[in-house]
Amino acid sequence: PWGGTESRLATDPMAIGIPAPGDDPVVIDMTTTVVAEGKVRLKRNRGEQTPDGWLQDAAGHPTTDPTVLYEAPYGSILPLGGATAGHKGYGLALAVDILCGVLSGNGYDAIISPSTMSHFIMAIDIAAFRPVEEFKAMMDEMIDYWEKTI
Repeated sequence: PWGGTESRLATDPMAIGIPAPGDDPVVIDMTTTVVAEGKVRLKRNRGEQTPDGWLQDAAGHPTTDPTVLYEAPYGSILPLGGATAGHKGYGLALAVDILCGVLSGNGYDAIISPSTMSHFIMAIDIAAFRPVEEFKAMMDEMIDYWEKTI
């Protein structure tokens, strides 16, 4: 948990896709930690250190040693937001774990094997909220606004 020293949640990835005019929807695909576990494993396999702010050891101290995830006593990847705002990523990870594991009945991170995966998929009928063409027109405006700030 946020501020704790023992890992309780996985990297709990989440993806969101939102339709937009044209062929390119808005897609967000992320983990609820500062980095995906696979990137830490890659650093370990290459014999490299991780950047500051990715990991903590089993005592809760910052570390750049990727082996802390794979050798007891185990450390953990910091939640999205890192040492100063990790409560945000931890909250997202908890919500994803509830939606994927508890809601499905497949189990939450602490009681399932690391190879077990659960998914939560939700589709929203835009037309139930407003006319689809109006939604897409506003999405187009929003995308134009984003592109002007890049």
